Amino acid sequence: MKDVVKMVKELDGNMVSVVPGTVGKLVPDGRPEEEWQWAVDAMKEIYAYSEAAGIVLGIEPINRFETYFINRADQALALANAVGPNCGYAWIRFI
Repeated sequence: MKDVVKMVKELDGNMVSVVPGTVGKLVPDGRPEEEWQWAVDAMKEIYAYSEAAGIVLGIEPINRFETYFINRADQALALANAVGPNCGYAWIRFI
């Protein structure tokens, strides 16, 4: 993720969308509270790096058929709030 943040910075971008789980993985590796803490800890490390680079992170929820972790906007927002004040959530709107 740090390499992605660095690349976005070098390309004059300003935001990186993060899917905080393994896409295609439908079975958890641990208890929900463990996995939540793992995600918060990892995101805080990436967040510190992205803040120093001036890049905003957006947590992207993806549907339940692709992953079991962070499927809804409220979950993404809760994770963003746990990470830091400049972390948000990303969403895609299909027309």
